[in-house]
Amino acid sequence: MELRTKEQNRKIYWYLDQLGINDEFSRHNLARAFSGGRVEKTSELSRSEAEQLIEGLKREYRRQLGDARNKVLRVMYKIPIFISVKADKKILDETKVKEWMLKYSCKKKLMREYTLKELPCLLSQLQIMYRNYKLKAQ
Repeated sequence: MELRTKEQNRKIYWYLDQLGINDEFSRHNLARAFSGGRVEKTSELSRSEAEQLIEGLKREYRRQLGDARNKVLRVMYKIPIFISVKADKKILDETKVKEWMLKYSCKKKLMREYTLKELPCLLSQLQIMYRNYKLKAQ
């Protein structure tokens, strides 16, 4: 049985970091779960077990990333500088959003380029903008 590769190791630890799974107890539980109880450390996983773990972590990452992006979009939709009206409907103006993201967002990049760990910074920034907008509107 071949142990996991360095590339698999890199992916596992990247996903664990992004998901906030950085305690030894949680990592050991994952190793036991994906090895059928055979090992206690992720470093002892076989290549196929490591691949299954990576796929599981990737699914969870994508789920959480989608949830976080939706939170960001809900706040953006409340801020007038991002809104256009077309056919009497309020829509997010992609051009305005793109320009703002590249010029003013905390990481100066498009939302699709933000990692799960980076999105709270963007969400916080937008929540402050929305609070300031509400204060000015009063």
